[in-house]
Amino acid sequence: MILTQKGDTLPQAIPAMDPKEMYKSQWRHVQTMAAEFWKRWKRDYISSLQPRSKWTLNQRNLEDGDLVLVKELDTPRNLWPVAIVNKTFPSEDGCVRTVQIRMRKGDDRTLYIRPVHKLVPLLESSEKGNDDA
Repeated sequence: MILTQKGDTLPQAIPAMDPKEMYKSQWRHVQTMAAEFWKRWKRDYISSLQPRSKWTLNQRNLEDGDLVLVKELDTPRNLWPVAIVNKTFPSEDGCVRTVQIRMRKGDDRTLYIRPVHKLVPLLESSEKGNDDA
């Protein structure tokens, strides 16, 4: 009986919000979510591609033709460049710690020398197939 009776008070009206303010807060929310996603992607997924251990296991050295993701701290999210290993520089113990990579900057292909800890292997040269032929 109480539920079917009409009350004397009307429900509170939803306050009108300026559309510009509404879009601005939605934009901030989307940007915050994108930044959080990128932070988690770098922390969780990228680190799973490049496990860190105390040199107890021999790992595959980077080889010429491997596709790598170049970690750059000053580059905005999702803009890390992709490069191809052009040349490796093995040390006296046979481990590759430095490589020459080929990256495209605009229309130019530029060569850089980078330490392997700043690179994330994406695709081994043997997995790429015969795309050079």
